[in-house]
Amino acid sequence: MSSDGARPIPLTGPVVIIGPPGAGKSKAGALAAHRLGLAFVDLDDEIARAAGMTVDEVFAVEGETSFRVREANALAAALDGQNALIAAGAGVVDAAPNRLLLQRAHRVWLDVDDDTALARLSGARPWLPADLREQYRAYRLREARRRPLRATLAQARVDGRAALDDVVAELADAVAALPVPVIEWIGDSLLDE
Repeated sequence: MSSDGARPIPLTGPVVIIGPPGAGKSKAGALAAHRLGLAFVDLDDEIARAAGMTVDEVFAVEGETSFRVREANALAAALDGQNALIAAGAGVVDAAPNRLLLQRAHRVWLDVDDDTALARLSGARPWLPADLREQYRAYRLREARRRPLRATLAQARVDGRAALDDVVAELADAVAALPVPVIEWIGDSLLDE
C-alpha cells in the first residue's frame, strides 16, 4: 500500500457504480477510485462537458429525453476504458440498451433509503418539485421501478448511509473483491478481447 492509502488492484475492465440519487456515487466513488489507484469517471461531468452546460441546464434546455441520450453516449464511451471506476446517474438503468451496456462492466450498487437520499438532495434535482410531500412522491415513483433493475444488475451492494469514510472503505473493498472477468477459455489459455 502506498503512503497516500492507494492500493492498485488487478481489476480488468470498468466498474460502474449504480444507485439512487443522493447515494454518494460521485463523492464516494471518486474517493474509492483514488484509494484503489483507479481512474474515475463521473457520467454527469462527462455529459456536462460534452454539452457545454450543467446537467440541470441540459434538463431545462433540452429536456430529460435529450439528457438520457447524452447519458447513453457517455456510458458507452466510458465503458471503452480499462480499470476505471464510473459513477452513473440514477436513471442509467431505465433504458434497456443501457442495461445491456452495463453487462460489459462490473456493477456495484451504492444504495441508501429514501429518507437519506432526499435529505442529501434537499431539492437539488431539476425533476424534484419544490413541495416536500411532492418530492417524496416523485422520488419514490422513480425509484420504485429502478430498485428491481439495480438488484438484477448488481454484483455487489454497498450501504451508503454510513459516514463517508466508512462508505468509501466498503465501496473500495467491494470493488477490490470483484472477480477478474474471464472472456473466453481456449484449451489451457485465456484469450482477452
